[in-house]
Amino acid sequence: MLINKDNPNDIYSTEIEIRYCEIDQMGIVHHSNYWNWFEITRIKWLAQHGISYQELENKGYFLPLIEANIHYFKPLRFGDRILVDSEPKRPRLSLINFDYKIHNQHNDLVTSASTSHALVGAHHRPIRFPKFLSDILPKLAPN
Repeated sequence: MLINKDNPNDIYSTEIEIRYCEIDQMGIVHHSNYWNWFEITRIKWLAQHGISYQELENKGYFLPLIEANIHYFKPLRFGDRILVDSEPKRPRLSLINFDYKIHNQHNDLVTSASTSHALVGAHHRPIRFPKFLSDILPKLAPN
């Protein structure tokens, strides 16, 4: 895993090599795999800043996906090496957004995406970010 420490926007990057099980009958990556890669990078971003997703859930906080958008520019194939970037945006009340970019081994932008997540409590209703998160997140997500 790589962290882009020079980036002021706090982008977390994860390197992934495309596995055979991730391709479809046409020989390109099946669209469902992208969301797994975004989740891996998003959770690693949180962990890098001392926020364990498991710990959040144990405290009764959850970040369900409420919206997802994706644009595919170039196909990915078995054996390709990619860099998945995750960039958080400034949280609002009970919402946080992430932008994602995937570059291939030739540094071509192959995919861009975004997700929106609501912070909900144990009763699955939106809640404001608790102080321990609201103190950290605005500093980490300046946009």
